Amino acid sequence: MINPFGKIVLTFPFLLLSLRTNAMSPHFRNVLAELVMINTDTQNIEGLETARSILRREFDQLGFNVRIESENGRKLLIAESSLRPLVTFLGHIDTVFPANEPTQPLSEDDQYFYGDGVIDMKGGIVLMMQVLSELPQELRSKIKIVINDEEETGSTKLRNILSSELRNSGPILVFEPGLKNGDLVSSQNGVAWFEIDVQGKSAHAGLEPQNGYNACVELSNKAVHMSELTDLQSGISVNVGTLTGGTKPNVVCENAKTRVDLRFVEKHQFEKLTTSIGIIAETFYHPNTAPGFEPASSVKRLAYLPALSSTSSNRLIALALTVSKRLGIEIHHQHVGYGSDGGIGSETGAEVIVGLGPFGEGMHTRKEALLKKSFLQRVLLTKALVQVLTKEVN
Repeated sequence: MINPFGKIVLTFPFLLLSLRTNAMSPHFRNVLAELVMINTDTQNIEGLETARSILRREFDQLGFNVRIESENGRKLLIAESSLRPLVTFLGHIDTVFPANEPTQPLSEDDQYFYGDGVIDMKGGIVLMMQVLSELPQELRSKIKIVINDEEETGSTKLRNILSSELRNSGPILVFEPGLKNGDLVSSQNGVAWFEIDVQGKSAHAGLEPQNGYNACVELSNKAVHMSELTDLQSGISVNVGTLTGGTKPNVVCENAKTRVDLRFVEKHQFEKLTTSIGIIAETFYHPNTAPGFEPASSVKRLAYLPALSSTSSNRLIALALTVSKRLGIEIHHQHVGYGSDGGIGSETGAEVIVGLGPFGEGMHTRKEALLKKSFLQRVLLTKALVQVLTKEVN
C-alpha cells in the first residue's frame, strides 16, 4: 500500500493490524491543548496534579488500571492492565517553563503545533495515547505506562520507585522527542549536578580587607579548576552554570555558591569527576589573611542521571530501523549529550530506545514546535514496534 508520505510500505507477514491511520485525532488534539494550557513546571505541584488528572481520565478510558505511587513528595503515574507487561512506555509530564510566567496555549499552522512542552514531552504522551487507542485490546493489555513528574530535574526524589517500576517490565520505549531531523537516540550522556558552597568572612573592603576572606574570589578559583576537567574528546564536560555570592561592592564577600553540570559517557568517568570535584572543593586557592579564621567549603550532589549506553539500545535501534524501512520512513540514530530517564531504565538491565516521541524544534524554549507529519510517522513506527516486541515474547 502507499503510506501518507508517498512511499511504498512493505508490510510484515506477522503484521496483524492495518497501519492506515490519520494524523493526530481531533480527540487527542483536544487533550494536547488541555495539557499545554497547564503549567507543569517541575516545582508546580498543583499544575502537575491537574495534568495527572487528565492522564488518569484518558488511561481509564483506554481500559487501564491507573495507580499513583509517591516517594519523597513526588508522584509517579502507572497505568497497566496486566500483571506481566511485555513492553513499557516511559515519559514525563513536567516541563521547564516557570509557573510565574504566562502559559503559551496550543496554536497551529499547516506544518506545526506550537505551545509550552508540545514536544518535550506533552506531545509524546498524547502520542502514547493515540497509539494505545489504535491497538487492539490484546496488544494494549501487554503494555505498561510510567509517567514521571520530575524528569527535568534528574528524577532524584522518585529514583527508587521509578527503578522498581521499570525493572522486569520488558523493553522500555521512551517518548522523548526525536531529534530535529527525526533521528532516534542510540545513546546519551550521563548528567550530574553539584552545588559548591564556600564560607568566607566579611570585612570592610576599604578599612580592613585583610581581616576578611573573599568567598567570591575563592569560588571563582574553584570554578576555573572545575572547568579545566572538561575533556570533550572523551565525552566529558563541566559547566559552571551559576555563581552567586556577596552583598555589596564595598563588603568582602562572605558566602558564595555555584551549581555545576557534569556530562559523561561512562560510569567510571562520573566517579573520577566526583572525586576531582571533591578535591577542588576541599582545596583553598585564595590566600587567607584573616586572624583566627579558617574558610570552609562544602559540596553536595543535587542530581544524577546515569548514561544510556548503546549496548542497551543496539537491538531496539536495529529493529526500529528495519521496521521504519518497511514502512517507507527513513530514520537514522545518533548519540546525544542530554540525559533522560532512559538511563535509569538501562541501569535496571532493560533494553531501552529513546526518541520515539514526535519531533520538531525549539525544545525548552517559548518557540517549541511539533512537526505534524512527525506525529504520524511515530504512531506508525511505535505500533509496528509493539507488534514485533510482543510477538517475540509470545
